Amino acid sequence: MKAFQFIGFALLIFLSMSCDKEGTPTPNDPSDMGSSDSLSGTVKVIQDQFKGLDVVVIGSQADNLLLAFDRNLDGTLLSFESVNFNPPAIMQDNEGNRWDAMGTAISGPREGQQLKGVNSYIGYWFAWGTFYPVAEIYGEALSNEHFEPLSSDDAEWTVPKNKVVSGGVPPDGIPAITNPGFYSANDINAWERSEGAIENLWIQNSDLVVGIKIGDEARAYPHLVLDWHEIVNDDIGEESFAIIYCPLTGTATCWNRHLAEGIHTTFGVSGLLYNSNIIPFDRATGSRWSQMRVECINGELIGNTPETISIVETTWGTWRALYPETSIVNPEETGHARSYGRYPYGDYRTNDSNLIFSVEYDDFRIDRKDRVMGIIVDGEAKVYPMDKF
Repeated sequence: MKAFQFIGFALLIFLSMSCDKEGTPTPNDPSDMGSSDSLSGTVKVIQDQFKGLDVVVIGSQADNLLLAFDRNLDGTLLSFESVNFNPPAIMQDNEGNRWDAMGTAISGPREGQQLKGVNSYIGYWFAWGTFYPVAEIYGEALSNEHFEPLSSDDAEWTVPKNKVVSGGVPPDGIPAITNPGFYSANDINAWERSEGAIENLWIQNSDLVVGIKIGDEARAYPHLVLDWHEIVNDDIGEESFAIIYCPLTGTATCWNRHLAEGIHTTFGVSGLLYNSNIIPFDRATGSRWSQMRVECINGELIGNTPETISIVETTWGTWRALYPETSIVNPEETGHARSYGRYPYGDYRTNDSNLIFSVEYDDFRIDRKDRVMGIIVDGEAKVYPMDKF
């Protein structure tokens, strides 16, 4: 596909966003909604080692759930196994502790203690394959190929500047959200037809969300909203963070908005892409950041890395089962009018031949759009395909 076709597609999305004045989410089929919480109960636990790091990986393909934690806690190497359906617990260890999806011990002798998360997140395989060429794949033979990524020839960029492309929209052309409104999952008015703000069942149990829990407060940010905005700047208590989601690479991360040298900021969508991945910019300095590289790649803060905050990406039904007191973004309190029940990228999620933007390296060991979780250690990655769980 030619470059102008790439830009034309992105511009079409931009125009559809700009012109959408419906203001209410497109209703989904209510048959999948219900008031009952869902969790498959088939969580699988894998204990593994990568680059000297002992990890436990927890996953459920049915729940679109993949998590990773460091098995070492206070000098003790813990051994984990799955537990029967008993949310919020998803696994237990050899000491008799039970742990939730945020890595918190909810019962046992270590109750209240926290496992250390590892640098990991879920995304499409093609994205992991291009950012971390010839990455190790759990359960697969090591690749015999060798690929040397291009280096930057511009001191003002840490990535090749000629590989940074326009997505067809200007800065803030895809508008980030700051401090959206929420409603409680326990609010019956959210699930019933009414004359109130939520007129129909706009989200289904099977829809994906990005969940965060800080202290006693849990919140869910649906893909149905993130597909249209890509960044949500939010606060819980004293914690300021940004949920950053790239629909093109299927990657969700969470960054602390307190940056280097005491800088506090919000993030916006720059309209630029590197290897099809979002490049956010911080409003404090205008610096540009790579989501998948987890670093500032251009500007005043070049070379800095943001502090990452643990999130859980899973289905709405699973998140609600794990944290029934959660709240969820209210689609009528985002500050924008969008058809949030409608996916704006056609068949992109499922069509392996549809990448829209080119990437440096295409690794076909796994289908391009297969969802995997990668863990990063010392600049190298190992991925865990969702279908292994």
